[in-house]
Amino acid sequence: MVRAKVTQLKRIGFFREFGHDHGPSIRLSLGSSCHSPEVARYLRTGHLFIASPGPVRDVLFDECVHERR
Repeated sequence: MVRAKVTQLKRIGFFREFGHDHGPSIRLSLGSSCHSPEVARYLRTGHLFIASPGPVRDVLFDECVHERR
C-alpha cells in the first residue's frame, strides 16, 4: 500500500491589516525576514496579476494611493 505524504502549509501573508484577526501585523513584520532581499527582488520582477478599478488604501503608510499612467 502506498501512502501519500502530507505536507503542512505555512500561513504566509495573512496579516491583520488585511482583515485576518489572528495574523501578525504587516508593519511589525517589515524587514524581519532573513530572506528580505530575495523577497524584494521577487516582488520587483513580478507581473501585474490584478488591478484595482479605483483608489486603494496603502496599509503600510495609511494613505490613499493613485497610480498615474
